[in-house]
Amino acid sequence: MRSLSTLLLTAMVGAAMPVAAQVTEVAPAVVAKPFTAEESAKYMALGKQASRFFWEGQADSLAEMMTPAQSTEMGGADGLRRLMDQVAEVGGMVLEVLEEKVVHRGAAAEFWWEADFSEFTAESVVFRWVFNDAGQITEFNANPKSQTPAPDPEG
Repeated sequence: MRSLSTLLLTAMVGAAMPVAAQVTEVAPAVVAKPFTAEESAKYMALGKQASRFFWEGQADSLAEMMTPAQSTEMGGADGLRRLMDQVAEVGGMVLEVLEEKVVHRGAAAEFWWEADFSEFTAESVVFRWVFNDAGQITEFNANPKSQTPAPDPEG
C-alpha cells in the first residue's frame, strides 16, 4: 500500500511547487504585517470552508474558491474529486482535527488544518490553503507534519 506521505508529496502537490522556489535567484524577504482580528477571522472562515468542502466531497464548490490558475493546476472539479478519493483511500477517515490556524506565507494568508487519520498513522497531516486578498485559494499543499515548512514569522 502506498504511504500517505508519498501520495501527498507526489499525487496531491506534485505540481504545487511555487515557480519562485524553482528559480535560483533569491528574492528579498517579504516582511508580513500582523493580521488584524478581522483578517484573521476572514481567513479562518475561508480555510474552514475550503476544508469542509474537501472533506464533504464538494469538489465543484472547492474549485470555485480557487483562482482559475490554481483550479486548472488541480485539474478542476474532476481532479479534485480524484484527489479526494485518493486521500480517503490512503489516509482513511479523519480521527481528530488537532489544529486550525492562520499563518503568514510571505505576504499571503495560509490556513493550516492538521489532523490524525485512521489509516495513515505514522504522524498527523497538515493541509494548507493559501489565500490572496480577494479570498481565493492560490495554492494548496498537504504534507505529513514533519515535512510541513514552518510558517513565516508574523511581522
